[in-house]
Amino acid sequence: KPLKSSFEKYMLMIGGDKDGKYTLDTSLTVRREDAGELRTSENYSRGTKDLFDIALRFALIDALYTKEMPFVILDDPFITFDAERCRSGLQALSKISGRIQILYLTCHESRANFG
Repeated sequence: KPLKSSFEKYMLMIGGDKDGKYTLDTSLTVRREDAGELRTSENYSRGTKDLFDIALRFALIDALYTKEMPFVILDDPFITFDAERCRSGLQALSKISGRIQILYLTCHESRANFG
């Protein structure tokens, strides 16, 4: 339950998803309730799949590291995001970087500044 709650927090923070209802199984497969049906990431765009992956990784960090936070290396994590989702992702990284050290690499100027 804490992992799911943390995942949903990052989905809201990075993707702006306030209405999403998710399940996570023991193999960390993400399923989203959509039109009354649970759908896996295979039903979504590459950008949405990447959003699920990023939110899950930060949720795992929250669950596994309760005292000392690790540093995180992100190599152009928003390359498949549209401009709005990229902007939200960069703002989220700015908030997250207050408690987790982030090494952020990108090769595109539009994804270069998050605070």
